Amino acid sequence: MEKAMERRDSMPRRSVRLRGKNQVTIPSDLVEQLDLSEGEQLEVAVENGRIILIPVMTIEKDQAWFWSDEWQEEEKMA
Repeated sequence: MEKAMERRDSMPRRSVRLRGKNQVTIPSDLVEQLDLSEGEQLEVAVENGRIILIPVMTIEKDQAWFWSDEWQEEEKMA
């Protein structure tokens, strides 16, 4: 827990403005740091009164079989 707080505290804070249609622009240096691209999904959560954005990797339905527990076990054995 302390390490997570250290990391969070060591990141410079940015000020952004809430715009029309509830849109916020993520500063470009943070986008680069997190290797985000336009159109990627972000999960939104509220923790202790703070808005948290978490990058989410989506898997196409036709590729989901590869990530099943059974298939991943077979991959480890191979």
